[in-house]
Amino acid sequence: MSTQKPWAARITRAIAGEIRQRRKARGMSAEDLAAACADLGLPIPRSTLADLENGRRASISVAEWLVIAAALDVPPVMLLCPVGTAGTAEVLPGAEAPAYRAAQWVAGEAPLRHPGRADVLTDWLPTAGPGAPLLAYRLNDTAARDQLTAAGRARQYQDLAAGAATEGERAAYQAAAQAQLAAADQAQAEGERVRGWAAGEGWLAPPPIRMRAVTTAPGPRPGTGRAARGQARYQARPGRSALVVPDLADLRGPVAGTVKLPLWLFWSQPDHAFDLADPEMRQWMYETVLREAGSLADLTTYLDRDTLIALWPRLYLPRGVRQAWEDRHPALRSAAAVA
Repeated sequence: MSTQKPWAARITRAIAGEIRQRRKARGMSAEDLAAACADLGLPIPRSTLADLENGRRASISVAEWLVIAAALDVPPVMLLCPVGTAGTAEVLPGAEAPAYRAAQWVAGEAPLRHPGRADVLTDWLPTAGPGAPLLAYRLNDTAARDQLTAAGRARQYQDLAAGAATEGERAAYQAAAQAQLAAADQAQAEGERVRGWAAGEGWLAPPPIRMRAVTTAPGPRPGTGRAARGQARYQARPGRSALVVPDLADLRGPVAGTVKLPLWLFWSQPDHAFDLADPEMRQWMYETVLREAGSLADLTTYLDRDTLIALWPRLYLPRGVRQAWEDRHPALRSAAAVA
């Protein structure tokens, strides 16, 4: 008991020091931090924060730790194990471990080893025991990212094949697309294996990978007949028709703020936010939605009529997408002609 109390005070002081450092780095006053905590649902008075930072408060609750971390926009583990700003962290009484190793233990990635000794303070392993479900979810996330990345690359190669100048280039791009599709299938299978392992252990299994299928349907080559030429004009990519709304007035998407597109529209950088106040990012988002839309809802949810007309002359789009929209909506062709 005599060693536990001083350690509790020490670890609180270490967390408080990180809170103060992070707060000042963000240009926040203690009053600003108190207001941010209240906005998150846990009011923490300014006086309490001041007492914590000045060492007059010897403890911090788990609830306070989590909410303060969220208010500072920092991972909670970084307040406890300040990787990059401190060499070590005393996460257990008398166990001062390298900050990164301590963070791994808190995150369930590795056991905590005693510095300078061969024994471990915790004997579970990442692949068995209490930490294993965390590993299953991490592996499932990795498989999902791999699948999304491979599928995105496959689509890119398909686009390149559609615009290839020679038959040899087209065949090479199609082969590259097939290789990426095989990698996507392998990642999908790995996710299924991990979920089977989790289910077999009696855990709540990670969610399955959900991604729209990408295929390289052989079909006739563009330009091999009138019907083929007519169909090719309105393709977003080989085997996929361009989608067009019947009425531009149906486009009532956002005109301000930031937008995060769903994975089936923008898979290359998950969680990427498009700032509509940035002209280049706004144009990028419109090009992406017009090219990748799989339903009319995709178009009406993310596109705005007036913004589309204004951007239309500058948008870089597959020829089939541009022709489909201009044939359906003369206003767009007029906008392009004026530009």
